[in-house]
Amino acid sequence: MKKLKEYFTYKFNLSDKVWDILEIVMYCLIALVIAWLIVTFVGQRTVVDGDSMYNTLSDGDNIIVEKLSYTFGSPDRYDIVVFPHYDENYGGNVYYIKRIIGLPGETIQIEDGLIYLIKDNGEKEILPDEYGYYYDGKPMNGYLASEPVTIPEGCYFVMGSFCLNACFIP
Repeated sequence: MKKLKEYFTYKFNLSDKVWDILEIVMYCLIALVIAWLIVTFVGQRTVVDGDSMYNTLSDGDNIIVEKLSYTFGSPDRYDIVVFPHYDENYGGNVYYIKRIIGLPGETIQIEDGLIYLIKDNGEKEILPDEYGYYYDGKPMNGYLASEPVTIPEGCYFVMGSFCLNACFIP
């Protein structure tokens, strides 16, 4: 930095005060670029809008969305993910926060509020957590997984606590 200061002072005849201002501006620009890189590629603060992940996340909660994990590995069951979905009414992407319930290639079914993982031999394994219930204790029936659903490769079956919005994400 000292050589750079000497060069610019000699070349453009800059005073120490002007150089000090340029140095502050340069450090601010570097800080802004680093902040942009972090928000774009590493993590981002977001606010939860709605109660679809109640009791894990509530409306108005502030969370940090970490963006690097799935670059180096695949999501696991029960991971909470944020993903975009194009909304025609909004005219752009709306971001949803949901929990991964089913992994690619698995078969899932929801009956009487229980989530079943159906194995290749037809045996039903109940997933241990009760994510198939509304927050008021009523069991979830119907919707996308009232009948066995096989999750396509490259997709995941995600749900919020209000199981009305179960869906596949690529």
